Amino acid sequence: MSSIIEKLPTELLTEILTFLRINDLSKTCLVSRGFQQIAEPILWTRVELHSPLYHEDYSYDSLRQDEVALQRPYHQLKEVESKVYVKPLQRFLENQEMERIHADKAEKFLLVFQENYMHNQQRVDYLASLIKWLCLSIESSEWESRPDAWNILAMFRNLEYLEVRGYWSNTEQMEPFKESGSSMLNIHTLKLRGYIPAGFVNHVCQGVSSITNLHLALLDAPIGSARYNERENSPPPIPEYPEGYEGMTEEEMDALDDVESFNGEEVAARPLACLSPTALAQLSALTHLHLCKPTEPNYSNEWWRGMYFSAPADKRILQEWASLLRASRKSLTHVRLDQRPVASEIELDSTDNAEFIVGHSYGPSYDRFVEIVLPIFLEDADWPRLRSIQLFGFELDERDLAKVNKVSSFPIAPTRHGVDLVKQLERKFPEADIASELGRRIIMHDWSGVVGHSADVLEDGGSFDW
Repeated sequence: MSSIIEKLPTELLTEILTFLRINDLSKTCLVSRGFQQIAEPILWTRVELHSPLYHEDYSYDSLRQDEVALQRPYHQLKEVESKVYVKPLQRFLENQEMERIHADKAEKFLLVFQENYMHNQQRVDYLASLIKWLCLSIESSEWESRPDAWNILAMFRNLEYLEVRGYWSNTEQMEPFKESGSSMLNIHTLKLRGYIPAGFVNHVCQGVSSITNLHLALLDAPIGSARYNERENSPPPIPEYPEGYEGMTEEEMDALDDVESFNGEEVAARPLACLSPTALAQLSALTHLHLCKPTEPNYSNEWWRGMYFSAPADKRILQEWASLLRASRKSLTHVRLDQRPVASEIELDSTDNAEFIVGHSYGPSYDRFVEIVLPIFLEDADWPRLRSIQLFGFELDERDLAKVNKVSSFPIAPTRHGVDLVKQLERKFPEADIASELGRRIIMHDWSGVVGHSADVLEDGGSFDW
């Protein structure tokens, strides 16, 4: 005998089921074939594999409302009352166990599509076709089964929204990404952070002209400290050159300036510039562009520094930023640029986030930005739709200094000043909102070269005090 609810019109029943939590939806699929046909697309179309309020907790304060507005399919736990405020660092610590639980869920989700776990290929293909929205973290080093994550993600060809955070794992722990013939032709929002294979990034971007919202914060493979006998995450082999550079062309000689040296006791986290010319050409319809990278702090007031920063890697990523801005300036409405100074983990014992950024502001990476990226904004070219530019970690203002010195045990001041990016951009774009914020640092584990493990990927809990 059928229940009253089963006699409801399909449209009404579908609307009711959208209010169920994930676990309840899963159970609903088991009630009957009719319920399964209605509940299954709701369950699989929009997939978020992390704790509720995840994005709100780890975003900048000024961006939190943007995350709330996305109306993500949380429905997993009772929402926290809006009147209750919990400091980001406190929530970060409280959420650690919850994030581990959801990391396990992400592993189980991917295993559904793992080739050697499949029981019904037709069923797997059907489920993959349902997924249009996916947000998850790839934590292969923590997963027992080690699913073939990047190749599995390439199966979801109907994706419209993809957000991935990639945590570091040794290459032998993961299957390499294999180029797939089919692209994600419907994707409009792409957000990639952390250690993500360059091949996967280009696979998603190439052959697709539908991306309007792009968020890239990619890290190159980490390199461990040379102070240890067995070096964790060894550097790539040093190229061999003929003795006295005999027979090398002038271009080859000039290219030696871009060869990275990894002989320092510590090697700072490096940005990954990996977009191919083909991928860059496709990204010409962007409306929202959010770019983030590790950056070299100003150490001019310190007599010793044992950390190596790759100037070639920094130049490459800034040139990629410039190419993206130039290619899409006719369509861009919102631009967010975020540079985060890299700090050794010992800084957690001596400085907080704000103190470190103020004391190490306007470093070499800032000068490279002024040289490579700023001219793109100031060129004699139209940006007809631009409404806002937000800068994080570039310049300081009196409010930043006052706030830091109010709580600091000793006065802190920058050793130099910048070129006033805000004023120059306001002069160029008088109708747009131009804002600059202090930003966050990146804490790096010295022995492995890996960025501190946190939900944000490009920093850890020691950066949530601002």
